[in-house]
Amino acid sequence: MHVAPIQVPIRGKAFIEREADLLLKDYANEIGSKIEGAIPVEDIAQYHLCLRLEFADLYDVLDLPRYGGAPDILGAMFFEHSAILIDERLNPEVYPEQLGRYHFSLAHEVGHWRLHREIMARRRGVNADQPAFICRQSQATTVPVEWQAETFASYLLLPRERVLKEWSALRASAEPFTFDVNSHGSPALRKLWFGLASDGVEARRLFARECAGLFDKIAADLAKIFEVSTPAMRVRLEGLKLLQRVRR
Repeated sequence: MHVAPIQVPIRGKAFIEREADLLLKDYANEIGSKIEGAIPVEDIAQYHLCLRLEFADLYDVLDLPRYGGAPDILGAMFFEHSAILIDERLNPEVYPEQLGRYHFSLAHEVGHWRLHREIMARRRGVNADQPAFICRQSQATTVPVEWQAETFASYLLLPRERVLKEWSALRASAEPFTFDVNSHGSPALRKLWFGLASDGVEARRLFARECAGLFDKIAADLAKIFEVSTPAMRVRLEGLKLLQRVRR
C-alpha cells in the first residue's frame, strides 16, 4: 500500500505545545475537574474527540511486507472514518509491558487529528479506505508530519508544568540533574576522560553510555507516574533541561 506524502505547514515546538495544552484544557473543562495522575489519552481520544480506537495487525490490514525485528508500524489514522488503528503488539491488556509505548502511539495519532485534520479535509479524491498516515517508528524524527505528531504526543502526555511539579516532588528540588564525569562517571570513564594518552573516541562513547544509563534510572520513576516509557520520559526531561551533561 502506498500513501502519498503529506506536505504540512512548518510548525515549531511552541505552537505544538500550545495545541497540546489547549486540548488538555478543553478535556478538563468537559469533565469538570482537574486532570490527576497519568494523562487519560484513551479517554481523550474516544470520548472527547469521538474517535474510534481499534487494535489490529497493521501489516495484514495495510497489506505491507513484514521484515525481521521489532514492528516499525505502530499506528494508522483514517480521517474519513474518525478511526485510529494501533498495532496489536502494543495492546496493553495482552502485553502490559507495552503500556507506555501504547500511550505514546495513541497520543501520536491524536496529534495527527489535532494538527493535520484540516489539511486532510482539503485533500479531495483521496481513498477513504486508506489511512492518511501510516506511522512508522523509524520516521518519527525524520519526516516533518511525523515529527509534529511525535512532538505533540510528548507535550500531551508530559505537560510542562506537571513534569516540573513531579520532578520537584520526587527529587525534593527543582534543580536540574547534571551528569559530571568527576561525580558520576565510573573509574574506567574517569581514566579515559582525563588520561593524557586516552582514546578520545572511546571516552566519548563511554561517556554517552554511562550518561544515558543514569538518565534512564532517573527518568524511570517519573515514567511510572505518567505511564510512559522510560526513553520518552528521558527525552522530555532533557528537552526541559532537567537532565544535563557537563563535559570537562
